[in-house]
Parts: sequence; C-alpha cells; structure tokens
Amino acid sequence: MPDNFEKHISSNKDLFDDLTPSIDVWDRIEGNLPNKKFSIAQRVTIGTASAAAIFIIVLIALKFYTTEPSQPHNLLSKIEETEKYYNNILYQKREMLFKLTSYNPEIQNDVNEEFAILDSAMIELKEDLNDDISNREVVEAMILNYRMKLKVLEDILKYLSPEQKEAKTNIDNI
Repeated sequence: MPDNFEKHISSNKDLFDDLTPSIDVWDRIEGNLPNKKFSIAQRVTIGTASAAAIFIIVLIALKFYTTEPSQPHNLLSKIEETEKYYNNILYQKREMLFKLTSYNPEIQNDVNEEFAILDSAMIELKEDLNDDISNREVVEAMILNYRMKLKVLEDILKYLSPEQKEAKTNIDNI
C-alpha cells in the first residue's frame, strides 16, 4: 500500500505543488500553539539572557586573544629558566668528574663524545621548538636530553672506584 501512495504522490506532484493552504489554516495552527505571544517580562528576560551570553562570549574571546601572544613568551622564559637550571647542574657535575678523572683523559673523551651526540640532538630539538614554541613533546624531549646528560655524569661519578678517587687524591698531594 505505501508503494501505491508514493507512486500516486510522484505522478501527481505538479498538482500538489500548485496548491497553497488558506490563511485560515495557518490561523488555526497558530491558535493551537502554546504561548504564541511572549509577555513583556519574557521578552526582557530573553533579551537580557541573550545580551549576557553575547557579553560572556566577547569576554572569553578577548581573554583568548590577549593572552595568546604572551603565552609563547611565558613558555619561552620557562624553557630558558629550565635550560639554565640543567646547564648549571651539568657544569658542576662535569667539572667534578673531570677533576676526578684528570689522570685518565679517555674517560673525559668518552664523556665529550656522548655529550656531542646529545648536543646535536638538542640543536634539532631547538629548531623544532622554533617552528612551534608550544609543542609540549619537543619541550619534554629537551628536558629528557638534559636528564640523559645528567644521568651519564652521575653514573660515571657513582661508579668511579675508590681507588681512582684515591689515586687522584695522591696525585694532588704530590
């Protein structure tokens, strides 16, 4: 049965397109709708709510646009602060290691080679950071690079045998 109805509608489409409902039909439909007219209080409430919503959207947009340019600057200063922190610790540990291994330049060369590899990776990370200052993954990779350097130094310092420390002390006393 639905197929016959669809066929009937399709075949007589031109007849249906020419017909328009009378004004009386629309009046009856409108009469059956609840709250067809808003009171003045309702209009004021709706207008106030709309104005408040627009005001909030504008405030959010202003906040976003005014803080967005300064965010990379804040992030950049935090990155620089982190670099200073790690470089200071690394310098101290490296100096300590080189004093303890002054009699063995091979260890110092190995440390320098490891650091050269990590330094070249850091250069690439900084280039990536220049492309997108807010890239969290790059910042985390930079911190990991610093931690790896620190770990290399701490491991070597930790495993320096007491005899090497003693030999260094004896050489200093001569």
